[in-house]
Amino acid sequence: MDVDDDDVFGAYCSVQRALLHCSQHGARLCLRCDVRVHAAAPGHERAPLCYGCQAAPADEHCGDLQALLGAPCARLAGCEHHTRRPARAFTGIPEPAELTRIL
Repeated sequence: MDVDDDDVFGAYCSVQRALLHCSQHGARLCLRCDVRVHAAAPGHERAPLCYGCQAAPADEHCGDLQALLGAPCARLAGCEHHTRRPARAFTGIPEPAELTRIL
């Protein structure tokens, strides 16, 4: 995975780019740490990380911007008139193909 200067790293490893948010842990997680942490807590709901602030869970996918955004970031980006769909939260450890559809 390529890492650039704007990437936010996972809270547990501080090495890989965070892609997910777990509200129960209040943490941003990379995929590797998500599996490690949630193998023991599979009932925790996680959502894709907001591309805008990279601090909160994404609520929707803006089709025009091709971005997963939380509601405040979507408003700031002007997505209210764009094609949108809800972001998908999940529990458990999804298969790679399912995770690709979520992200």
